Amino acid sequence: MHIPDGILPASVCIAGYAATGGLIWYSLRRIHRSQNSQQNIPKASLLTAAFFIASWIHIPVPPASVHLILNGLLGTILGYYALPAIVIGLFFQAVMFQHGGLSTL
Repeated sequence: MHIPDGILPASVCIAGYAATGGLIWYSLRRIHRSQNSQQNIPKASLLTAAFFIASWIHIPVPPASVHLILNGLLGTILGYYALPAIVIGLFFQAVMFQHGGLSTL
């Protein structure tokens, strides 16, 4: 997500998108098959927004800085909803703030 477009070869980007697409498909299938799949959507939406905002908080740690990701928290709380939530948050970061490139998500 920190790599600009054009740095990675197309084969790496395509393989990454294929793997991510497969994992998202699996997550959405598990969500669809679960009982009360609509019940967790507000929680997933709220935590997606928290992930989006928290990733902009930078903590200086010499010689660089780190930023909060919250992906472990999202995975623990949301389960199968976590992967689509993280992908949505990263997509909006790339589109709205050019935080990395679209080909390297």
